[in-house]
Amino acid sequence: MNRKTNGISRRAFMRRAGLALAAWGAACRNQDTGSASQTPTGNFDEPLGVQLYTLRHQVETDPAQAIREVAEIGFEQVEVLSYTMDRLAPLLDQNGLTAVSGHFPLPLITGKTEFWPPGVTAGLADWDAAVDSAQRHGLSQMVIAYVSPQERTSLDFYRRLSDQLNQAGQRSAQAGIQLAYHHHAFEFEPLEGEIPFEILAERLDPQLVKWQLDVFWLAMAGLDPVQTLAGFNGRVSSLHLKDVAQGAATHYQESQVSPDSFAAVGSGRLDFPAILRAARTAQVRYFFVEQDQTPGDPLDSLRSSYQYLRGVHI
Repeated sequence: MNRKTNGISRRAFMRRAGLALAAWGAACRNQDTGSASQTPTGNFDEPLGVQLYTLRHQVETDPAQAIREVAEIGFEQVEVLSYTMDRLAPLLDQNGLTAVSGHFPLPLITGKTEFWPPGVTAGLADWDAAVDSAQRHGLSQMVIAYVSPQERTSLDFYRRLSDQLNQAGQRSAQAGIQLAYHHHAFEFEPLEGEIPFEILAERLDPQLVKWQLDVFWLAMAGLDPVQTLAGFNGRVSSLHLKDVAQGAATHYQESQVSPDSFAAVGSGRLDFPAILRAARTAQVRYFFVEQDQTPGDPLDSLRSSYQYLRGVHI
């Protein structure tokens, strides 16, 4: 019997409750022991990176200037888009930036391109070729960053996707590269009485496929990034840092999110000191500032985010 609770199956509801209890228990343990995740010890000093999607237009028109300005702000690392790696590699080297992670299109794993723009795989024949390219460019992490709306229509899709990601993660691991999955908010919208994110969390091998959590999209789905991090200790390899503007409405579907919902880190409503403490406890390795949309020059947004993060006391 699969009874429903507010349109969600009882099994999914109990899984969600279990995650909440795990997060609550972690928070209690931290309070009881006075752990470093709850006790401020100084400024945030982890290496900071930029997801270059933030500068996608600048990278197309004047990549040399865009990369130079990223380095001048003070960033040390970048997360690239797979189709830009060959072109940007010399510029990154010239400016002392390290590409540690890359976003790769899902069709390289599924083999299905019908719902994607022509040329989405950018000359990469398959996942083996993608891994070889990532290894050649010295990436430590490969990320599957998006699922097209036409694909994400059933729980069976997410079950197949989990299996495909596990297989791809095994291939990446053979090359010494960690595979990760980057969520948005749509994975949290109930589908067929279940939560797709929970299907993925259950079925993904914790060693082969980590999470790239995005604090903005967690908030868009109505979740607390701090509690989510506490529930996934050791399973989060990287974090996308961007703020949510005050008064921004929450939406599951990214196409419904207003461009002015995105804000530079520290200028919105998210509690970044608490998020960064939770990330430290959860053993997050990489931190990337990203802003999908900016009201003005995205470099100004990156500069503001960097200055805030380098001054925040955690």
